[in-house]
Amino acid sequence: MRFRRIFLLIISLICLAGVVFPQTDSSRSVIQVELNEHVGKLIKIHGEYPDNKTSSLTEVGFFWKTQGRLQWHQAYHFPSYGFSVIHAQFGNNEVLGQSIAAIPFMRFEKWKGNTRWAWRAGFGLAWFNKPYDEQDHPFNKVIGSTLTNMTMARVEMSRPLFEKFRYSIGLSFTHCSNSHIAVPNIGANIIAVNAGVSFCSKQNELNKKHISSREISMQAQWKISLHSILGFHEAIGTIRPVDGPRYPVYGVGVFAQRLNGRGRSFLFGINYHYYPYMHDYIISQELFDADDAKKKAQSLVAFIGYEWQFNRFALFIQAGVNVYSPFIQQLNEVWDLPKQGFINLWTSNKLGYRYYLLNEKNKVRPFVHIAVKAIGGTADFFETGIGVAIR
Repeated sequence: MRFRRIFLLIISLICLAGVVFPQTDSSRSVIQVELNEHVGKLIKIHGEYPDNKTSSLTEVGFFWKTQGRLQWHQAYHFPSYGFSVIHAQFGNNEVLGQSIAAIPFMRFEKWKGNTRWAWRAGFGLAWFNKPYDEQDHPFNKVIGSTLTNMTMARVEMSRPLFEKFRYSIGLSFTHCSNSHIAVPNIGANIIAVNAGVSFCSKQNELNKKHISSREISMQAQWKISLHSILGFHEAIGTIRPVDGPRYPVYGVGVFAQRLNGRGRSFLFGINYHYYPYMHDYIISQELFDADDAKKKAQSLVAFIGYEWQFNRFALFIQAGVNVYSPFIQQLNEVWDLPKQGFINLWTSNKLGYRYYLLNEKNKVRPFVHIAVKAIGGTADFFETGIGVAIR
């Protein structure tokens, strides 16, 4: 009952926000309210994965149609942006429980007559009612903390249903993980089919491209960015050790990026990390000489990436190579520990949000960011940081 009340309260507050927020520009805003149902199955990615049946996600979403009044509207061909509240159950309520999530989304659209083909992506926060607990929920090895990340990607087709309504069908992929902040945390991946219905009082505005009279242009330019890294995680291990201390991760990153004139930029650079956890492990387990503990607890990652900018807000991904990672390499040589393959030994990836405090017209743009850092396909730590981009 308490779970249901929390869900209904969040829905009510967001419904109110959906009504109030557009009033600042009510003559121009085109709001769409959606209800979607996703039905699918958890992918078993570990030997200790609990049994489960059909998973379902009920999604209530609010989207605003861009109309060309900002640079990024045209650069991305007039997408829609918004957020969803999602209630999820994972096919085993006794062990895995349920969750409520709030996810901001971008939806990129291609219109052919009244038919809209689209894909959307979002990266948000979820609350779980039965995460792992040694006494209360000892069999939930999938989710290890009350608050986790929920990421969703989706492709869909939408057509008119009634005068002010549309229906949609599609496929979605959902991932839930706490970025290794707490162990155990195998993570949940759901592939699902979805169907939904949406309401918009201005259906004829959805496929129009309203552009203001001012000229919109974005010139390609190079930028150099420098940022700090402050992360948090438990010791390496998807299942064990359980309930260990939470360690920080310190570092810096530097990268060059070329904004291509359409709000998108290719980037490449280097990230440096120092892991206090690795230092303590080296000392306690004599993995290296104690005199080398600090040096061996460092890592260096060379990466390439891509950033999608929406004025001050940006989504970025990075794919990197572990140029220097002696701890991970040496740990793989310990005879009684599981052996890692090439991907987990040599690759390092990142997915995150960046918010610029000044718009793209400024030569110096300070920013803050959050991200999930992974080693290969396994979460490494949850990252925060501040930085500056200079051109």
